[in-house]
Amino acid sequence: GAAGRPVTACTAPSGTADNDEDCDDTDASINPAAADIPADGIDQNCDGSDGTSTTDLDGDGYDDVALGGTDCDDSDATIFPGASEVCDGVDNDCDGTADGSAAVDATEFFADSDGDGYGDALSMVTDCSAPSGYVADDSDCDDTDATIFPGAPEVPGDGIDQDCDGADASTAVPVTALGAGDLVISELHINPASVADTAGEWIEIYNASGLDVDLDGLELYDLGSDSVTVSGTLEVAAGGYVVLGRNADTGTNDGAAVDYEYGSFTLANSGDQVVLNNGTTDLDEVIYDSSWTISSGYALQLDSGSLDATSNDDVANWCDATAAYGAANYGTPGAANDPCGTVTTDADGDGYDDTALGGDDCDDSDSSINPGATEICGDGIDQDCDGVDESCSTMPISVLVAGDLVITELHINPAVVADTSGEWFEVYNASGVDLDLDGLEVYDLGTNSFTVSGTLEVAAGDYVVFGNNADTGTNDGAAVDYEYSSFTLSNSDDEIVLSNGTTDIDDVIYDASWTINAGYALQLDPAATDAVSNDDVANFCDATAAYGTDNYGTPGAANDSCGGSYTYTHDTDVQPIWDANCTSCHSGSSPSAGLDLSSSAYSAIVDVASGDVPSMDYIEPSDDANSYLWHKLSDTQASVGGSGQQMPRGASPLGAADMALIETWIAEGAPN
Repeated sequence: GAAGRPVTACTAPSGTADNDEDCDDTDASINPAAADIPADGIDQNCDGSDGTSTTDLDGDGYDDVALGGTDCDDSDATIFPGASEVCDGVDNDCDGTADGSAAVDATEFFADSDGDGYGDALSMVTDCSAPSGYVADDSDCDDTDATIFPGAPEVPGDGIDQDCDGADASTAVPVTALGAGDLVISELHINPASVADTAGEWIEIYNASGLDVDLDGLELYDLGSDSVTVSGTLEVAAGGYVVLGRNADTGTNDGAAVDYEYGSFTLANSGDQVVLNNGTTDLDEVIYDSSWTISSGYALQLDSGSLDATSNDDVANWCDATAAYGAANYGTPGAANDPCGTVTTDADGDGYDDTALGGDDCDDSDSSINPGATEICGDGIDQDCDGVDESCSTMPISVLVAGDLVITELHINPAVVADTSGEWFEVYNASGVDLDLDGLEVYDLGTNSFTVSGTLEVAAGDYVVFGNNADTGTNDGAAVDYEYSSFTLSNSDDEIVLSNGTTDIDDVIYDASWTINAGYALQLDPAATDAVSNDDVANFCDATAAYGTDNYGTPGAANDSCGGSYTYTHDTDVQPIWDANCTSCHSGSSPSAGLDLSSSAYSAIVDVASGDVPSMDYIEPSDDANSYLWHKLSDTQASVGGSGQQMPRGASPLGAADMALIETWIAEGAPN
């Protein structure tokens, strides 16, 4: 109570107290127990003075939030705005969140989608503790399969690398498992020409065991002092051949394909022995003497009809090789022998004789190389024996064979515009080379036909659209590359045949059993993009991507899947990620790297060559490993020959959820 108004009574009357310490009995916020507010001119706690003016009690340079400052804990000088966030359960930097990815000692964790305890290096988050579904290990080589992880049991020969060591385990049995006759000495080059014996001798062995074999530990010896033991993996398939030689350098051994260089074993020109042993058993031997004719430059070959470890003991089953290799030697190292008694001038069976034997086949060891072969540009090989490898400039259609072009989409009955204005069909270049379609003939089985006249280039793996009207203003927006005038698509049944003048490259024949809906192009499922699958109506479906006013199709671009539904689509789910993270740089009249991700970026990235690595599209549907934009987001662009920084540049990488969404979108075919 107030000191100036006392009353005396046995008990305190209403409105009185048993003390007189209140210095302002008109204000209930002022009393000896109140907290003093510093420097406000009021003595709230009745101690005779106003509180101090100090609002930074811990001296860290930031005032207490309770006193108008920004220090969320003014009793601890290590806690203030701008302090380093650490993993301690405390909001050190006063941003309202304790720990998290901002902590300086946060740890990288990786998505473990298959729950095998090993994470995906391309799907990472940073945090103080592992979020659900994340682990600290990033060494899983397939995070979609719980049976695949480092240390998993390897299943040999199934084509799968279960233990993530970079290779499938071999099914080959050890050489110690073999018995006599399981290996057969099938060819001996004892006296090579043009190179010294020390450079050109070799021995061929045939695997007759019926099993894939690892020859590690195989001993090769003669009856004198020569011997050598194979050291290290040397696998030979069942029914295959392996060549052991003194010199494996084809540049100095006159072109012999030697699989294992032994160096310390010699073949005497007058007589010698070759014995194969697996440590316990002699598997085969050949003993030759002066009665065997050893011709300079000619390997001794075992007759192809006598390929066993008994027949090769008899000189009568051996003869000089007839197939030439190198500058002046004959033999078939690593390949089947010719029958003795015949002269083979067409060793690879492609119908063209070896140039060394008077023919015109420039490589008679490879049936894909001959004067009638199709040249593959830019691979360093002269497939057609014309003396040069073709450059990878645009190739003419005359080089095409059946299946090199694929009809992938047909707009037979357009809506809004007449058939005569809006019909088109799309063709995919599956040849593997850039093409000029000048001269391509298109016809049906009736009277309709036209021939492409003039340059019409289409890149390998790209699309070209043929239509009866190339004016987007009157065809409802279809991007037609080549306008024809004398070809129509019947709404009930018709045919489209593509020919290069000598070969029908592809055709699609449809009839009344095919459903033709007005406004909807018939699209071939992306998983069936070949010239056989497009013969089946089951592989076609109505297009789902809209264009123009009231038509559906993807003229000039990859089709959507005929599966019907997707987890994510570009315009609904992916474009918002670009808008939120990328368009500050990739938009406007001069977007960064020439890539505009504003509005709908789909047409700028899907099946479009990247600027940095032109051989790789920004987005390759169903293949993130060959999608350059995915590498830029993952900061792995250097691994595919790219450059620059991780996207988004100068900002935090995309979060795990956004990266997982984009990865799924690509895997499902990158639908629009």
